[in-house]
Order: sequence, then structure tokens, then C-alpha cells
Amino acid sequence: MIRNSTKSLFLFVGMMLILFSNDSFATHNRAGEITYVKLSTYTYRATIVTYTKSSSPADRPELEFWWGDGSRDTLPRANITFNVGPDIQRNIYYGEHTYPGSGSYKMYFLDENRNANVVNIQGSVNLPFYVETQLIISPAFLSNSSPQLLQPPIDDGAVNRLFIHNPNAFDPDGDSLSYELVQCKGFGGAPIPTFSYPAASVSFTLDAVSGDLIWDSPLQQGEFNVAMIIREWRRIAGIGLLNIGYVTRDMQITIYPPINDPPVLSNILDTCVEAGAFLAFTISATDQTVTETVTLSATGGPFEVAVSPATFTSTPAQGTTTGDFQWNTNCAHVRKNTVYRSF
Repeated sequence: MIRNSTKSLFLFVGMMLILFSNDSFATHNRAGEITYVKLSTYTYRATIVTYTKSSSPADRPELEFWWGDGSRDTLPRANITFNVGPDIQRNIYYGEHTYPGSGSYKMYFLDENRNANVVNIQGSVNLPFYVETQLIISPAFLSNSSPQLLQPPIDDGAVNRLFIHNPNAFDPDGDSLSYELVQCKGFGGAPIPTFSYPAASVSFTLDAVSGDLIWDSPLQQGEFNVAMIIREWRRIAGIGLLNIGYVTRDMQITIYPPINDPPVLSNILDTCVEAGAFLAFTISATDQTVTETVTLSATGGPFEVAVSPATFTSTPAQGTTTGDFQWNTNCAHVRKNTVYRSF
């Protein structure tokens, strides 16, 4: 993904309702999602990540969380990171739960409220923030953990400039993934009636296979929220291709004036290598005005594997910078599931 409004390039390889008389005490949620990992037969660890408005008096040292089997817990905040963006902080919560057995479980949280003045959600300041994730426990497959979304759900763009965002989903089990747009949700997990997809000069789409969210192009400045579902697919012997769960991401995009042009990235070719081969290449990025500092960074599946992960090194530089990717591949890196282009 190339973030068009900054001089940075990102290379991807691979209910109790409480109302306050003062809205400022209730408005803070910008973005978030729920992921999970399997710990044992019926025990899972859920992770909630939220991005909130730092200047808001509203803060959540704990969140109420529903597991989808009729039970709920109050999860303490395990980590908080300030200044991840202008007036933005990241909050992480963890919880562990043992389910009664096989079944389909919709885990979720709902928190008051969204931040004010979201352009495509009229009255956002008075609407709760809701996201859900589906966990399926089945004897048809022994183990499953959800996809991990490596790119944060906060991004920037510019008026009249092509915007592309990819959640950079990595599935630890090697399952195939598909992507679809959904409406942002609020009270009771229902779609928000005042929600509309952001207006575009050409189109606003999400590629079902690659996960590229393409906004061509924003028409006005401001903060916008959109949501997507990332589904997991696994081919099961005797059954066929099976949807085995999903994660919902509700993200926020801030559109600024077109202050400058993005850096130009050197061409990167798709590469096929035999397991055991060493893969290395260098890329460069150049500021079109040759006056700004350019930074290269990388995330993706090759950096997440447990055995012999890839490395990417780069030093910020004015005008032009380069980055070196290196990966000692092995047979453990071969994915068991092919990418299915028809869901």
C-alpha cells in the first residue's frame, strides 16, 4: 500500500446505554477489530484492538466483551500507545474463554460512542461503535486461529488523489482469505441507518481476492469510516471448500488537502522461488520534489512465520532511499491452501 498523503511507503510482501448531557464525554472510538488464537481444544484467546480519540475525556481502561455463547467478561486494557497518529491512541485488551463445545460463536463488543463529525455517518457522535468476529468450532477441522491484520485500521488520503489501503491480512493456519465491504454497525449490532459509502469521483471498491480497498478518488476532506469482513476458507476432505469464520474491521480514513505528491516506488515483480532458495532484492523510493525525507517499511506473511522469517532493512533519507529484502525460504513456508479466486 502507498499512503498518498505522506512521504512514507509501505511494502506488503505477500446493552446498557449510558447517555451523557455533554457529547464530548461519550465520543472517542475511531476504529477497531477482534482477532483470536486457539489455545487448546475449546479455549481461545481474544484480542481487541481499538483506536480512539486521545483528546476525548472518554477513556476505557476496560471493555465489556461478549463471547457469543451467552457469557461475557470485563477485559482490562493490557496496553496503550499514544501518538500513533494525530489525536489517536491504540488500546489493546486480552481475554481467554473456554467454550462448551462445537458451534458457531459471534464474539463482539459495543462501546459508546464514535468520534464526532464522521462525514459519511450522520450523527456519529451519538452512535456506539460495534465490531464482531465469528469463531467456528467444528470436528471437521482440528484447529483454527483468525487472520491477523498487520496494517493498522487508520489511514490517510488526499482529495482528488487515488487512495489504496490493504489490511495486510496474514492467516497463521495458511487458510485462503476473501474480502467484502459491509456497513458500519451500531446499536444492537445493526447497520447504522445514516451510514453511506464515501463519495468518489470514479468508484469506491474492495477487491475480494487481494483485499485492496480502492477509493478513486475522494471528493472532500474529513474523517470517514468504512467496514470490511475478512473470511477464512479451507478445503476439507469429503466436504469441499468451507467458510470457517471471519473478522470484521471498522476503519477510519482521514482525507486531507492534496499538499504534495507521493514518492515513486521502483518496480517490484511477483516472484516464485523453490523452497530452500534464498530470495533477496532491493527497492527504491524517490520523492518527486527531492526535498522530503522518504521512509520505507515492510510488513507481511514472510515476516510473521515462526521459522526463518524474512528481514527488511532501510534507512530514511532525503530525496531517495532504498530497502533490502532478504528471506531464507524453506519447506515450512509452503502454504497448504491455494488462493481461491471464486468464493
